[in-house]
Amino acid sequence: MNDYSDQKISFRSLLVAAAAILLAGLSAARGFPAKPVTMVVPNPPGGLVDASARLPSQPLSRVTGRSVVDNKGGGSGNVAYDTLVKR
Repeated sequence: MNDYSDQKISFRSLLVAAAAILLAGLSAARGFPAKPVTMVVPNPPGGLVDASARLPSQPLSRVTGRSVVDNKGGGSGNVAYDTLVKR
């Protein structure tokens, strides 16, 4: 008695589920970005935190054609947090 037929059904259903998730993600990404994308950095420009924030944002900057990093230094990060709350 071989239970390989049950494993094949499981594997096929896994493939179908993965394809459905992938296609749903692709259709949702079609309208991206609907709003301007901004990465708020709670430090002034020129520091280590700013440089580490700009590295992952460079591909997105190339796609959108503008900088996505917004430096809001001061207030121990409260200025940046306030900016996030108001958006």
